[in-house]
Amino acid sequence: MYPILFSIGKVNFYSYGLMAGLAFLATSLVITYYAKKEKLFFDELFDRLVICFIAALLIARLSYFIVYFNQFEHWYDFFTIWEVGMISYGGILGAFVSYAILFRKNMWQWLDYLAIAYLLGLFFWRIGCFLAGDHPQVAYNGFLAIKGEFPAILIESLSGLIGFIIISQAYKKLKIIHGLTFFVVILYYGIIRIIVDQFRLDPMLWGLRTGQIVGIAFAVMGIIGIIMLALKRRKNGQAI
Repeated sequence: MYPILFSIGKVNFYSYGLMAGLAFLATSLVITYYAKKEKLFFDELFDRLVICFIAALLIARLSYFIVYFNQFEHWYDFFTIWEVGMISYGGILGAFVSYAILFRKNMWQWLDYLAIAYLLGLFFWRIGCFLAGDHPQVAYNGFLAIKGEFPAILIESLSGLIGFIIISQAYKKLKIIHGLTFFVVILYYGIIRIIVDQFRLDPMLWGLRTGQIVGIAFAVMGIIGIIMLALKRRKNGQAI
């Protein structure tokens, strides 16, 4: 693994930080692209996206600090974010809440943009996790009996890129119902987590890894959201 890309004197430049930055940049560009295309762009857009990014980092770190508090000696170790330690679903929650607040007007359209952008951001972000080596994965005897760790994080990263390509192409049809893209992505991400997290060495709860439980919750929310939108559309006498 390559947690430190290079150093200048005593200053280290971390792979996780670089990929997190690229994830934010990619996400911002995608959201900006759709906002301009559908005439929702405004001058303060990037500033609000930065706020959402900061909120995501803080809640992701706070989640890790709470769940793995026994790894920290002092409370102020919370601020040593260069030492890898964040929980993805905490970051997702922080980004979602702040985003929903800052983009209340035409919220479902903005959430659709965020959902598509998130998949591309996931691609870069998980590469950063892999390079930092912060996700222990199940050991296995692979092809030709080569021993190693199952590449769960890289598979999740690739699933983000594949999902981005598919959903962005399908958006022309999905956007006839605002919010549908958002819930489809939530369902997709939930399924990915259920599958991939069985190969990660995360804590267990109720016979499942914590990431799988989160994946199930995401999948259920996605299904419920899709059903609710379909029922609402049918109630309004529109074709589904």
